[in-house]
Amino acid sequence: MTRDSAQFLPVVSLFCGAGGLDTGFVHAGFKPIIALDCNEAACETYRYNYPSTHVIRRDLALLPKGYILERLAELPRPLRPVGVIGGPPCQAFSLSNGHKKPNDPRAQLSEHYASLLAELNQEYELDFFVFENVLGLRHEEHDAQFRKIKELLASAGFWILEGELDAQDFRVAQSRRRLFVVGFNKKKYPLVQFEFPQGNAAHPKTVRDILEHLPEPLHFHRGASSQVIPFHQNHWCMAPKSSRFRNGRLVEGQIKGRAFRVLSWDRPSWTVAYGHREVHIHPAGHRRLSVYEAMRLQGFPKDYRLLGTLSDQIRLVSDAVPPPLASALAESIRDVLPRLRELAQCRVNRQRMLSQKILWNSRQDASSERAPAFLKSFFTHYARKHFRRFPWRRKRTKGFHLLIAEVLLAQTKAEDVAKVWPLLIERYERPKDLATAKRSVLKALLLPLGLQNQRAKALQTMARALVDHYQGEVPHDVAQLLSLPHVGLYTAAAVASFCFGKRVPIVDTNVLRVLGRITGSKIDRDLRRSKKIWALAWGALPVKNVELHNYGILDFAAQVCKRDPNCSRCPLRRKCSFGNARQST
Repeated sequence: MTRDSAQFLPVVSLFCGAGGLDTGFVHAGFKPIIALDCNEAACETYRYNYPSTHVIRRDLALLPKGYILERLAELPRPLRPVGVIGGPPCQAFSLSNGHKKPNDPRAQLSEHYASLLAELNQEYELDFFVFENVLGLRHEEHDAQFRKIKELLASAGFWILEGELDAQDFRVAQSRRRLFVVGFNKKKYPLVQFEFPQGNAAHPKTVRDILEHLPEPLHFHRGASSQVIPFHQNHWCMAPKSSRFRNGRLVEGQIKGRAFRVLSWDRPSWTVAYGHREVHIHPAGHRRLSVYEAMRLQGFPKDYRLLGTLSDQIRLVSDAVPPPLASALAESIRDVLPRLRELAQCRVNRQRMLSQKILWNSRQDASSERAPAFLKSFFTHYARKHFRRFPWRRKRTKGFHLLIAEVLLAQTKAEDVAKVWPLLIERYERPKDLATAKRSVLKALLLPLGLQNQRAKALQTMARALVDHYQGEVPHDVAQLLSLPHVGLYTAAAVASFCFGKRVPIVDTNVLRVLGRITGSKIDRDLRRSKKIWALAWGALPVKNVELHNYGILDFAAQVCKRDPNCSRCPLRRKCSFGNARQST
């Protein structure tokens, strides 16, 4: 499968090994942009086969917080990964491991995977992850550990699905059953419809299909170098020393202990997972398999190459995920992502349509709610006397700069935003500047407000949408403003009113409190669906000076009608239902 590089979906590969899982994902249209492993031979192998990927040799259990984020930020061309793939070393959970240790540190690597996944998801809002391991992780003796791992993966922000796949069902000449856990982002995809690939178990490939026409390999000897191996640089094997290789006692398809398992020509191979001197024996019975033969039984491409010593190569091929199996899983994920995005977009569109419907339908209901007539002038007069002078309230403030302020003002004191906003608009004058900004710099500027990760992500996502869909211009229309990510009905109405002079009311929790107290109305606190509060806001809206009126109600809520109000000093105390009720008690 060949694809234009622009069509590849970027992923981060953890515990990449020799790249078997990654090769399958590449064939399905993904591109590992960073790959990490602690083994030198694995990293050399990966660099050789994927020279454009940034390969890092580090122990993932010892990575400092933020390390991978920093490496991603250093890439020549910043790319947002859509997923994380990887299979932490599985020997601690393998049923064939007869020498398990109660405190095997490899058992903790799955938890490190979950921790790194959470960090990357917080920064990039990933679409998915893939976690591969042995079936032994499901065994009762590891049940508690597996449940903990799934809980950690779920708490990183993902729906969790698990499935068992066998390589021989995917045109691999090998019986190899493995456990896969796949996760999809809960926040982005509230509805998930995904099925693991089924493959075709009826017609598996056989050893004969793969090995019959290969020439004899080079026998390993002291001083042997892979550089001089004919046919393929991995086509070498251990020199046959046991007399069994010469006396005819090794019969096709028979097992003589773990060290002497002879493959059958017309069946798939047993699992390509070799311990010390346990490489499977060629069906002819005269030697063990070469590394290249094992690679082909795994489904590696013919031109793939493993580096390192013979022992290194045997371990690398044993630990790898068969690429055709990985490719089938990757294609299932790639195929489902557009459907998940469509479902999520439909949900977002429904919410936007609901917001618009509430805004404009409530205008028709304004007469029935009968907002007190004095409100149409009171807040305008109040603003003229008590106007709070924040930098984004200046007359010539650009729409983009006001949009930044309104997004930051959500659940944040205006006085705090006023300290940060001037620095932001100075550095990021246009949406393009913010869309391409270094996330670390943006987060540092937002640090005084707290929640800098979420705020930085929200601002950049919004800026990218302005660049991609509106040529870097802020739309004037409420409906178009609502199409921007992280822009709700209040923010859209505020920008339309304050910057573009649109005659629309604004409603947030402060406005709800003021109008509810004055009118004595019992109002639903869900502002997105409260037609009554929006109808009251429309009813109180003057024909002129709408911007001043909207600022006035915000300032009145902040200065007088606070959560704990001082009704004795309120100029509306004689006209306010809440104030009158307080006085009578």
